[in-house]
Amino acid sequence: MERRDLLRTLASATALTILPHQTLEAWSRVASGVPPTSGGLTDAHMLLVRAIADTIIPRTETPGATDVGVHRFVDVVFAEYLTDEERARAVAGLDAHDV
Repeated sequence: MERRDLLRTLASATALTILPHQTLEAWSRVASGVPPTSGGLTDAHMLLVRAIADTIIPRTETPGATDVGVHRFVDVVFAEYLTDEERARAVAGLDAHDV
């Protein structure tokens, strides 16, 4: 599986966990530069998400994951659409990675 296919699959799976109009709303918030209301990723977690996203889709002759705001989308979804239990599992997963 190619990295772009993997990221597309992961993004689709994430998008399916929230309602379609909420996916558009989250991307609209990212595009407008409006930060999450509260409970978003810590700075350390944001750096890790950026690193993971850019590892999967690095910048080449086309934009990379960070260039299109994947990390900001993850931050909005994390802050505003995950339950407390889902957020705790996500944090545990991020904390399990040694950068």
